[in-house]
Amino acid sequence: ETRLSHDKRVKSTCLVEEGSIVWDHLRVFLDHLAQELHKGNLFRVKGVVHIRSDSVAGCLPELGSGQGARLAWGQGQLQEHHPRHNFEHGGWVVVDGTSGALCVWAAHAPPRTHMHDEASLHAPGAGAVQVKDLSCGDADCTITHATHDFATTSKVFLVGRGVDASDMRRRLRECAVPRGYVHVADLDVEFTSNASSARTSNMSGMPYQLHKCEIQGEEEREELILIKMGSEFCAMERWCPHAGADLAEGDIEDFGEGVGKLVACPAHMFTFSMDTGKCVTAPSCPRSKVFPVEVISGSVYVGSTPKYDKFAV
Repeated sequence: ETRLSHDKRVKSTCLVEEGSIVWDHLRVFLDHLAQELHKGNLFRVKGVVHIRSDSVAGCLPELGSGQGARLAWGQGQLQEHHPRHNFEHGGWVVVDGTSGALCVWAAHAPPRTHMHDEASLHAPGAGAVQVKDLSCGDADCTITHATHDFATTSKVFLVGRGVDASDMRRRLRECAVPRGYVHVADLDVEFTSNASSARTSNMSGMPYQLHKCEIQGEEEREELILIKMGSEFCAMERWCPHAGADLAEGDIEDFGEGVGKLVACPAHMFTFSMDTGKCVTAPSCPRSKVFPVEVISGSVYVGSTPKYDKFAV
């Protein structure tokens, strides 16, 4: 939610992202926050970000060789070393900035403190501008653990004159996209209940949705079919590896435990596993390439590297 102060000169917004963040992507976002603080567009930045476990290795050396050190971002200055923490399940990065300075440090758990502590939201050098009456609109907006031990919700609270809430929200959301993944669809566009992607199985009448898309693969452009059955997604190459027929014109069926969900080619009825890409009908046939899928904040992303080798047994 975004709010204006009583004189409409100062804006505050709270950014919330469900899901862990990639450190390399967060670095770009931190650079942008530091620049906005330096320019005076932002007065206050405060929040916690959960880092994906597979990118913590790149995060800790930069934040003090794994010691949880406090870093004055952009200045390379380390302060206040803390004991080593275990980041097996991912780690937290705490962000705290005022005009002209942004501090960043790693933590095993988010500190139990209010994100918008009124006493800390006065903007240094901002003249008569007072921001203590602002809040993010969330009565429970505190930096704490959620109900389970390793919650991955990230929150960043911003106060300033030049806060572009939609742009900031987009920048933080992009930080959650894993390396090598490409945006291909949105749940509220391509996968609504009345979207053109809605279909039913010819055999059982089971509902599913299918969306055609393209990504840049490791070696060439890949044309894919993105299938949604219930809450599950599958991204598979569009053209049948047997004879090149269009799998988007085929049928899909769930045969349950032991067989799973299969895509049937319309030309010769060869069937391919949506999980592994294996051809169930003719095991000697090459696999259909199946790509990993991530759903982040209502957007669907597909990885550019197939889950299995096309000719794997």
